[in-house]
Amino acid sequence: MQLKQVPGAVTNLQQVNTANPNDRNTYYGYGAGKKRCWKDSLAALHIGLDPLAWAYILWHWTPDGYYYDDYSFTTAYSGTRTMINQLYDYNTSPGALVNAGHHAMVLKGATTSCNPADEMCRYSNPGYSIVTVYVDDPWYDRSDNDPGQGNCSWNGQPYTCGKYGLHPSTAITYGTWVAYYYTPWTAQDCSYWNGDYVAVLRRGTAGQPSLVGGSLPGSMPVTKDASTAPTTDKTYGEEWPEPTPTSTVVAASQAIVDLDSAFATAKTRNGLDRRAQFADATGGGHVTSTYPVHSLVSNFPDYVLASVVGDKGLRGVAMFTLERGGPVFAGMVATPQLMGHFPAVDEAGARSAATAAGFDTRDRAELVWGWSAESNSPFQPFYRVSVASGYVYVDLSGAVFAELHLQAPPKSR
Repeated sequence: MQLKQVPGAVTNLQQVNTANPNDRNTYYGYGAGKKRCWKDSLAALHIGLDPLAWAYILWHWTPDGYYYDDYSFTTAYSGTRTMINQLYDYNTSPGALVNAGHHAMVLKGATTSCNPADEMCRYSNPGYSIVTVYVDDPWYDRSDNDPGQGNCSWNGQPYTCGKYGLHPSTAITYGTWVAYYYTPWTAQDCSYWNGDYVAVLRRGTAGQPSLVGGSLPGSMPVTKDASTAPTTDKTYGEEWPEPTPTSTVVAASQAIVDLDSAFATAKTRNGLDRRAQFADATGGGHVTSTYPVHSLVSNFPDYVLASVVGDKGLRGVAMFTLERGGPVFAGMVATPQLMGHFPAVDEAGARSAATAAGFDTRDRAELVWGWSAESNSPFQPFYRVSVASGYVYVDLSGAVFAELHLQAPPKSR
């Protein structure tokens, strides 16, 4: 699976055209009068602005041709995929209502199983897998800078949430995103969006965001105004079926949150970010994609290689074993330069290399490794490609080997 990072798009706030773009009170004052849900009076505004108010602010202060609305989805995948698509449809960063709707973040990019810059990828069905999202948090440095499960309550009752105060362009694994951040609207006095995954999106149709029942305190909407629904061929609010990953990707996606946690523990325990050779790779680093590797020898366990993206991009690969019922950090390699992507050759590339070498390829390929004349590092595994005559092996540079010459492991000194 070749993973690509979506480039950060133009942010909505950069499009705002006003004499004093830093005057948050101006934005807030305008948006407060546009909220869909209220308490008993203006003085009782209790949770800031809601999705409709956010859409109104964007509509009011952006140039002609920019129209916004709030959209609801029944699944986190549908909402997240639509937001990723919007990065390319409009070069606009969408807004995600997170933490049961109590907070909002701007989605800036993603790591996916195909390149969403290609419309065939964006609107394919079944769709692409989402591995990581990148967000901006308006509460940066207010709380905890690392993504993960938070501690939140409303009216004395706890609810599921993620940590606030994340660094700009923080990478959040998709598992963490849907478990703690992009969760259904709930635990609020306003029940209008209850059970929905909510996003604020730019749309192609003219008009204002929908407001039903006026803007007076106490007004409660009944239904959304259908005239404001998107009518272009890029339909927002559409439900996308989540793709069924291959067995390899399933194994990786199930473990990615635990691997990220294990990496954070290992980084602290081993002081990786204090070592010169690892500092650039581990600063703000998180596991973003994983690749299970099957061991070809009995005295070495199966393991997982994981790309680690930090503040300075992809510069490291971590290794984990799973022999104790959970991920155990087993080492890391880092490079002083940015890595384009890891592995350099994906499964499809390995099969193509084998075909180009004259082999009749069958089925799919899997990553394998064992001490051999061809590789003495578990960070350099091979794709084992099924062919008519058995197997051939393709290394991460695309070189094809008819066989591997397995050897005894080197003796420890």
